Amino acid sequence: LKNIQNAPEGPTFSALEEPFAEKMLKQVEKLFREGNFELCRDTCQEACRLFPESLQFIYYLVLTQRKCGNTGKAVKNAELLVKKEPGNKWFQKELAVSYMERGFTQKAYLACERAFELGCQDVDFILMYATECSSYGRYDKGAELLLTIIRQEKRWSREDIPELVQEYLGLVKMNYF
Repeated sequence: LKNIQNAPEGPTFSALEEPFAEKMLKQVEKLFREGNFELCRDTCQEACRLFPESLQFIYYLVLTQRKCGNTGKAVKNAELLVKKEPGNKWFQKELAVSYMERGFTQKAYLACERAFELGCQDVDFILMYATECSSYGRYDKGAELLLTIIRQEKRWSREDIPELVQEYLGLVKMNYF
């Protein structure tokens, strides 16, 4: 349980060896935190050109391309991430989100399935996956996913109630179909 609670909420990367790459990464992280997504995207593109093997820059490029509405490019770069590290659940999750935002329902469903198998099981992801199951017509799988959230042995806080109601409504909808 401690490992689950202390697990990072995103991918971990090895340290960059090149000092200029490290400086660029700090700039990218700062721009992303500040919400300056266009400049962050442009900086990531330049960093990817200079350091094509640094997955950190490709990862941030995917995130910022989606934020800027460049969903086609985000899909292309998310596919590149998954190709470079097929067993990375975070990269698979970003591919699923990119497919979903691009409107590729079948690909999004399959990418969600793969990310889930790799261990990506945070509540927000499971809700997204259940939505994709509904869009893809896999109501049985969507209901199963929602039940995993509802059956969690945790003390639900007042702030969790709207989310829990949403999960029950989704479950009712999927059971209807």
